[in-house]
Amino acid sequence: MSHSKFNPKDIKNIREIALIIAIAGCTLFSLAGYFGRWHLFLELTSHFRLQYLIVSVGIMGLFLLLARQSKIGLAICAFCLVINLAEILPWYLPVPDNNPSIAAQNLRVLSANVLRTNKNYDRVISLVREEQPDLALFMEVNDTWSSALEELKDILPYALSYPQDNYHGIALYSKFPLENGVFQEFGVKGIVSIVAQVAVGGEKLSVIGTHTFPPISFGLEKGRNKQLAEISGYLQTITTPKIVFGDLNITMWSPYYKDFVAITGMRNARAGFGVQPTWYKKLPIFYIPIDHCLVSPDIQVQNSRVGDPVGSDHLPIIVDLTIPQKSDRAFLNATSD
Repeated sequence: MSHSKFNPKDIKNIREIALIIAIAGCTLFSLAGYFGRWHLFLELTSHFRLQYLIVSVGIMGLFLLLARQSKIGLAICAFCLVINLAEILPWYLPVPDNNPSIAAQNLRVLSANVLRTNKNYDRVISLVREEQPDLALFMEVNDTWSSALEELKDILPYALSYPQDNYHGIALYSKFPLENGVFQEFGVKGIVSIVAQVAVGGEKLSVIGTHTFPPISFGLEKGRNKQLAEISGYLQTITTPKIVFGDLNITMWSPYYKDFVAITGMRNARAGFGVQPTWYKKLPIFYIPIDHCLVSPDIQVQNSRVGDPVGSDHLPIIVDLTIPQKSDRAFLNATSD
């Protein structure tokens, strides 16, 4: 009777094969995101670039530690690392200031999806009082949240609130009068965004606060894309400085996001400040950046950061902007022509 002998080389081969399969899967998911227009599931893979990058670095480290001779495995790791780093690194690079302002007004913007089942009203109120924003947008606002937020009227006296029992109640609070404020439906009946103007110094600033559908089904993805398309069309009719902020339920790596910014010319305020994931706070492994503040090119961004947790599954975002004044903007336009 023959006896099999333990061969350490077999274990090494099994480890190597397992790691190759793992990094090959990670690479396929990384590539799948580029084809997000083809199918909902392909688009969903586009949102986890940061996770793919971390996995590729980790597996490369394991290859170097456990399977030094695996040139194929290391090559796949390097490829996966490069394609994801190419999507992530630009968010950490400084953004050149193409429009230096001669006269400008600073503006702080806060956006928070408070989660309608969240009972930590005081934490949200405390955050707003600590940050002292000029504009504060709240999403998933129901009647209870709408009543709680009234406490902010002493520092943000102007408000438009549209509470709902579903996940799409919304409220905008402002230090400045909200002019021409309306609850506007973009693409989907019954789901409103807040559209208004505020006078910042001598300039009118157009503001859109919105909360789009989460793309967790084919119908909801279609609805979200329709919302974004109609917002895109609306933005192209506005000639004043403008911002769009809120929970857009999309990351910067989605092809639909890239279409939106390409058509509108808007830029993400987090550019130069990092990826800044905002969701899902309760399970950090799935952290992705889906809360955004997008600004027109004539607005400068001084800072963008994620705020302290307030009991929601989202983290708030706080953005410091500089709004060019009308005379300065006219001068810049004249010099650029």
